[in-house]
Amino acid sequence: MNKNIAIIGDVKTDLGKKGNTVDIQYFSKNYLGDIYSIFLPIKYPEKVQSLLVAINLADFVILKIDKIDWMLGEEIVACELLGKKGIIFTEEWIYSEVKRFIEGTSLSKWPLVKSDEEMWEYLREWKPKERDGKEIWIDQSFKVKSVGTVVLGVLKAGSISVHDRYKIFPAEKEIEIKSIQMQDKDQKNACCNARVGLSLKGIEPEEIPRGSIIGDSKLVESIESWEKLKFYKGDEKKITHIFHGISFVGYQNGKIVKAIPKSKTNNRFLLIENTDKEHLRIAGYGEF
Repeated sequence: MNKNIAIIGDVKTDLGKKGNTVDIQYFSKNYLGDIYSIFLPIKYPEKVQSLLVAINLADFVILKIDKIDWMLGEEIVACELLGKKGIIFTEEWIYSEVKRFIEGTSLSKWPLVKSDEEMWEYLREWKPKERDGKEIWIDQSFKVKSVGTVVLGVLKAGSISVHDRYKIFPAEKEIEIKSIQMQDKDQKNACCNARVGLSLKGIEPEEIPRGSIIGDSKLVESIESWEKLKFYKGDEKKITHIFHGISFVGYQNGKIVKAIPKSKTNNRFLLIENTDKEHLRIAGYGEF
């Protein structure tokens, strides 16, 4: 079974094989027959998009709490708005203080774990949802000599096979899957929730920004309405970006600077004040 996990905070446990690093640190681990793809937002809190991408690539969040500060507030808001399941990893006395901050949110139902052993036991029992349709979220693209265009991503819905042909957005081009890799091994197919490396025919890496979607999608260029968070105390004029799926693009006067692909598996978008100031940068949310 494929399981995609985001870890927010400092967890000391063995996370498996270390992958490449962008603003997310990737790990892959086989544990009792399951394959874990683990995402750490290593550029957070400097870059809020690092946090948001890690959370949304995953289906399950481990929120490690060592102290109560403005970052914890932002992390709680992000997990709540993006609709994630998870666990809270902390000490009992810290959790007793955290309870009042998560009251009324879905995080109030997240179990408390206090050790690595408890964490892995919970992850072993958790089963991710399998979704219908066809969606591959792409977080990296590059050229490999003698192979061509290669992308890395997560199969959010459905299954795929070598030689399948789909449309990729926002490029709106038809591509063919030449090969599939999982954990550096060639595969003929992959199923929902798999972390995959794909060799693609019919497109160049520079045409595939992070947040591209292969499969069922369409492009959106503007938003009709959104709701401001009551906790956001910033200046609405400084709201400069929109986050959806794992796309993070400019936003000006109600319009998205570049068209972004719409995800059918998670239609929530967030409005972001893209600064490094120490306050809540998630200004509001809406749905496509």
